[in-house]
Amino acid sequence: MSKWLNNMERYSINRQKDLTEEQKQIIVGTLLGDGFIQKRGNSYRLKLKHSQGQLRYMLWKLDRLQPFFDLEPHIETSICRGKHQKSCYAYSLAQKDLVTFHSLFYDITGRKIITPDLIDYLTPLSIAVWYMDDGSIESNGRIRIYSNSFSKEENEVLSRLLQEKFDISLIPHSKFEKKYNRYYWYLLGKKDSSKKFIDLVYSHIVPSMQYKVSNTRNDYTPENAVAFKI
Repeated sequence: MSKWLNNMERYSINRQKDLTEEQKQIIVGTLLGDGFIQKRGNSYRLKLKHSQGQLRYMLWKLDRLQPFFDLEPHIETSICRGKHQKSCYAYSLAQKDLVTFHSLFYDITGRKIITPDLIDYLTPLSIAVWYMDDGSIESNGRIRIYSNSFSKEENEVLSRLLQEKFDISLIPHSKFEKKYNRYYWYLLGKKDSSKKFIDLVYSHIVPSMQYKVSNTRNDYTPENAVAFKI
């Protein structure tokens, strides 16, 4: 009983703490990418989910988002397109500041959205987290960010916000997959824009994700990244 009471007391104290500015930026990048906020009544909590191959990256997030998460994620097996895949996930404590981010990223139906209001929340760190979540680099140095959670119009908003705030041009593209009878959206940069993008996020790329920048920054090493070493 004493251990249970101590845990409840710790939970009550931690959920009332304010998010740091760094944590807010990580959450914005996560919501642009693979994360989502679960709403239960007046309670809000953040769910992180990554493939098992990105476990070290997820551990970096959990470390940075303390004390709102347990340090160890859960592992689950699911079926995606007929194949078994292992992923790791974690839920945060219900946290008061998440109300703001739910209002920013979700409409009244609970669908994740993009609006022009997002421009005030875009920073090099939030963009870096988004890229580590959903980005990739092609052999020719062009970057691609998968943005299929958002509509054509919302992809156009994202493209415009990046242009306005960072003078970086990432153009919306789509690919029709006949098997699933739907279009899949992504943002694609030309080589010069891709280099500019990587320069923007470079110092925030964690070592376990450095393969996503190595084609454009041949001077990249874990030692000259400012991110947590994991």
